[in-house]
Amino acid sequence: MTIDGISYQSYDTDNVDVNQQRRVVRLPNRPRKCRWCCLCSLACMVCSGALLLLSFPAAHALANALMYPGDDYVPSRSQFGKWWGGSCSEFNFTTSDKSYAPGINCRLKAQDGVPIIMFGGNAMNMYDSVMPESMPSMLPTNVPFNVFSMSLAGSRYAPRTGDFSIEQSLKDANSLLTFVHNQTGKASVLFGWSLGTAVAASIAADASPDLVRCVVLGNPFTSMHAEAAAFLHLPEWLLKPWLGGVALLPTVMWAKTFRAPTAVLASTEDEVIPSSMHMAVYKAVASDTKFIIQEKATHNELRAFVQPLRKFVAGSCVERGHYNAETFI
Repeated sequence: MTIDGISYQSYDTDNVDVNQQRRVVRLPNRPRKCRWCCLCSLACMVCSGALLLLSFPAAHALANALMYPGDDYVPSRSQFGKWWGGSCSEFNFTTSDKSYAPGINCRLKAQDGVPIIMFGGNAMNMYDSVMPESMPSMLPTNVPFNVFSMSLAGSRYAPRTGDFSIEQSLKDANSLLTFVHNQTGKASVLFGWSLGTAVAASIAADASPDLVRCVVLGNPFTSMHAEAAAFLHLPEWLLKPWLGGVALLPTVMWAKTFRAPTAVLASTEDEVIPSSMHMAVYKAVASDTKFIIQEKATHNELRAFVQPLRKFVAGSCVERGHYNAETFI
């Protein structure tokens, strides 16, 4: 008989001494491992490995789409003709691979102003960077500026064509700096916002002193990998395998080689890039003349920085002067 899953062998107690009764315990039958189960487990492991390998290029493509969404905005001729008193024009400059890239130039106040090269965020092409109410509106109004900009390389940023490449974009930005110097004979102000801070920092790090007069970084990140981790609320080391094909863009490392006067604009309520990254980039700047301008603002509130930025540009970029105060609030 079986009680609670345990089998007992019964005896006739009339013929056998009760003390000699034996209990036979039979363990429940355990299923044997079959060869097919092992093969299935092996197949699952192979499939998992294959899916993991396939996830790398998929993650790379997704990361590039999220980090560099692009901007296809192109103003109409009538709109473009009204920008900055009709002073804007488009041109082509020679790149490092001997091809041509489009650029834009707007002359504010005078024909021969202080050259300034502007690099917008990841959803800004060259038109968005220089249009009224955009980055040029933050400059001093009593100083003439010669504003230049370019779009990142690739068809997702109008009016560029071809495949997107952040590496080519950095090379093109460096070529634009050389072009502006050859055209004006003057050192340029480099002004980047968000993603554009990495572009500005990359060329400021390698440029000779006679090419760069000062640097402005608006809401910079320390690196693109760190920014991706912060945005996803995940540790950076966990994303490393999937970010291998994504450009690092180490702004904080490039800042360590700056020699020109530098201002870091920091939105204390930045919802895209942690404000701690703005401070980390500022601390890394090697220039003897550097400023951190903090304002209670979100990521794209450019207007919050107008007055303190104008003060910095007028004093450190135009007149080559210096301020005693390190922080403007």
